[in-house]
Amino acid sequence: MGEGEIESLLRLTRMISACVPFEEALHALIEEARRRFGFDALAVVVLDEETEELGIKIARGVSNAFIKSYRRPIGSGVTAKLIWEEKPVLMAAADRASPAYKELRLERDFSSLMCVPIVVGGGGVGYMQVERSSGEAYTEADLRFAQLMANLGAAARVVDRLREENERLSFIDPVTQALKYHSFLRGLGRELKRAKMLSVRSAVGLLDLDNFKPYSEIHGLKAGREVLAQVAGIVKGRLKEFDLVGRFGLDELIFGIFKVGDREDARRLFESIREAVEAFGRSCPKPNPLATIGGLLVEPEQEVEDFTAMVMRLRHAMHVARDRGGNQVYFVES
Repeated sequence: MGEGEIESLLRLTRMISACVPFEEALHALIEEARRRFGFDALAVVVLDEETEELGIKIARGVSNAFIKSYRRPIGSGVTAKLIWEEKPVLMAAADRASPAYKELRLERDFSSLMCVPIVVGGGGVGYMQVERSSGEAYTEADLRFAQLMANLGAAARVVDRLREENERLSFIDPVTQALKYHSFLRGLGRELKRAKMLSVRSAVGLLDLDNFKPYSEIHGLKAGREVLAQVAGIVKGRLKEFDLVGRFGLDELIFGIFKVGDREDARRLFESIREAVEAFGRSCPKPNPLATIGGLLVEPEQEVEDFTAMVMRLRHAMHVARDRGGNQVYFVES
């Protein structure tokens, strides 16, 4: 291996260890391939697992129109061997009449080609295709180095997925899959500002899961957590995609609803959540889990900057509902 190839590998491994996003890693990979191979066209072709069609993730020397329109089935030819058998392809002197040439050809004719599989988690997810239209033919040494670069690209994808999962876990509660409280407040502040610009009302609710403690003591903490996760799913199922749900305390959920009508509209929605939790609770062993909910309507002209005070008012509303017997909704005045 020459000095230039070693430098290429050093640059790529430093990039991967820095946990750069996958797209950025692909751009760096392409630039290293340009230095090493001097290609006329390069494409990273990936498999869509749902449609089982091949599409171009990123490319050089290929028009945007071609990239957007490129959709091909895997079939049973050379691309199938690339994906399923992870067999690289080298065409040192391309035969334009061959089935493999017709299957692999991108936008323009080529005289020499390399295709190397990209393998993630023990399975092929795509391949990197490198072409020359003239000049020296690619060699077995070129193919091995291209495969090494593709392997580094696959490693960058794995690292990127781990980074994404780590970021997700940093703001998602693992029990309920709802937002952690501080992440919820950041999202709530953002959405309330948007609601103000759109002149629409919002509503915030604090749900206390009644009987959570005795239920967990009788049936075990794992069973209690499963009930809490189910209730969080019930709340999410009655909200819109852009509404927010967070975990607040051991057995409490906090949620923000945007673009609501008036207080009665918000109350009806909160009641539907309470009724759904009650119906679910009846299917559980006793003591049946129930929901007591405190609510607060936010007018579009209101400035909400003190979230601690807002939560205190929600707690007050929830305590009023509990003092009235629980398993009900109570709205505090705005």
